[in-house]
Amino acid sequence: MKVVYYLTTNPSQFSFLYNIYKNHDGPIYYPSYNDTIPSYLNSNAKILTNNDELKIYNPDFILYTELNYEEGPWKNIYIGHGYGYDIFENSCDDSIISHDDYTKDGLMYYNKYYNYIFVPSKLIQDDISKYYNIYLDKIKCMGYPRLDNIKNLYLINDKTKKTILYAPSWSIKSSLFAMRNNIITLSNDFNVIILFHSNMMKSPTHKIKVAKEIVQNKSNNLKFVFREEYSELFNKSDKNILDFKDDMYILQNLILSTDFLLCDKESGVSWDAIFLEKPYLQLDNIIELDYNDLKNKINNTEVKHNFIHCGSNYSIEDIFGKQDGKNAERCINLLKELI
Repeated sequence: MKVVYYLTTNPSQFSFLYNIYKNHDGPIYYPSYNDTIPSYLNSNAKILTNNDELKIYNPDFILYTELNYEEGPWKNIYIGHGYGYDIFENSCDDSIISHDDYTKDGLMYYNKYYNYIFVPSKLIQDDISKYYNIYLDKIKCMGYPRLDNIKNLYLINDKTKKTILYAPSWSIKSSLFAMRNNIITLSNDFNVIILFHSNMMKSPTHKIKVAKEIVQNKSNNLKFVFREEYSELFNKSDKNILDFKDDMYILQNLILSTDFLLCDKESGVSWDAIFLEKPYLQLDNIIELDYNDLKNKINNTEVKHNFIHCGSNYSIEDIFGKQDGKNAERCINLLKELI
């Protein structure tokens, strides 16, 4: 079975494919290839850069995490980047379901360009079928390979304080501006780790300026995770830098290893926190919370174990599928059945 893995310009999306890629080796399709590949990939990885090379390789499947499409004799499979979770939070009243531009693109791509859509669970399968008007046979349940191999990093020695992970997005709705003061103050009461998005340096200049301000005004309890792609933000030798080998799952490993997650309102990172059973708070990109209110939310927000959807109660496993670390294996077996 020949599988090709699509790599977008947002390398964090590849986390949805990485464990599958590690279990079943195959070329990377990288149309934006620019002589560098992310450090988490094998340096000898075979890179395909255009449709002609795809046709020569002639795969059985191409796996996508974004609404992309390559025409050919292979089967195109969408393994979502945020699929289903917005649907899960939507109204159950069919008459008021609204489709934004991205969803309208999804309606076209899912129905026209993809042979199959792989989702974590029966609950997401049913919702996507209803929301996008897709036959259930086209939507396959495989679990959640993205979080098959997450490990605790044991990175903070000071256990007298809670350790907070702040993971702002790089998008236009990043909370960086609203948090620029509070994140510094938080480090007086908590251990705080900041992981900037891997695409931070693609952000507008004013966003990078705020990130630099936070770096320059740090306290001893405020740490930053080093990434090569935004090394110009700080000095790698700084004692406040946590220098890990940049792997695919550093964000998820950090969520598991810390006590609380701060993320942006529209960030899918909160779903990782739900899966890993960590409390979290989604931050507004405009409104700066009163510090005492923010501190109170951190101290009193509990882990979510149960969810109400369309009048019924669901567990974490109902949403994500099994938490046994074998989801990538299930995905590969499913592909074999679909050849």
